[in-house]
Amino acid sequence: MKPSTTAFQWARFKRLLCAQWAEQQRGYGRFWLVVAAVHALLMFILLITSSGWVGKTHAQASVFWMGLFTSGVIFAGLYFSALHRPESALLLLMRPATALEKWLLAAFFTLLVWPLAYTASATLINALSSTLGYQFSVATSKPDALPKAEDFALFIPLFQNSKELLFSHIAWLTIYGGLMGYVLFGSVYFKKHAGIKTGILAFVIFLLTIFISAFISTGMRFHPEFLAWWSPKNTADHFM
Repeated sequence: MKPSTTAFQWARFKRLLCAQWAEQQRGYGRFWLVVAAVHALLMFILLITSSGWVGKTHAQASVFWMGLFTSGVIFAGLYFSALHRPESALLLLMRPATALEKWLLAAFFTLLVWPLAYTASATLINALSSTLGYQFSVATSKPDALPKAEDFALFIPLFQNSKELLFSHIAWLTIYGGLMGYVLFGSVYFKKHAGIKTGILAFVIFLLTIFISAFISTGMRFHPEFLAWWSPKNTADHFM
């Protein structure tokens, strides 16, 4: 029987998924534990230094998004790291699956599995941080200026009462998806020092974005808000 050349087959994709999980589950588990430990340690330090302020919802959200983006970049950068090791590259390339299925598997792990795993651990850490932060703030505040309990509500992405915040979360997740795609592409395209080259290229694109925005703003007296994503006034209150 000739092997199927169909671009996508669910049975073949499922076998590829099982093989990937069997080989990498310990590495993924260790990475998850390291990220969770760093997140918990960071929140603990911030709770002490801020007298509980970091337990507020918007502070939880800020740390959550920064942690998701940072850990996601590292996770995506490590996903295809086997391609840069001669002893592992051949095994990865010779797996009985199409290029589309391998890219879909990468998207599945970086865009779904990792964000869900990170959200699970981050929610537990935030739940503890919000409780401790509120108690700490009450203990250190004056009797006539006690903090509000609702300011320390648990942050869970996509589960907010405000429609504006929901759209903001969707926007952040969209940016996350684009960033993960860029990192995956860079890790495959660059043969040597992929992480460094991908970071340098991202920095160049960042500078070009600022240059184009400044040129349009000064030359045409037009302020393109869609380019000014680094401006503090445009990011305020959008983490929640």
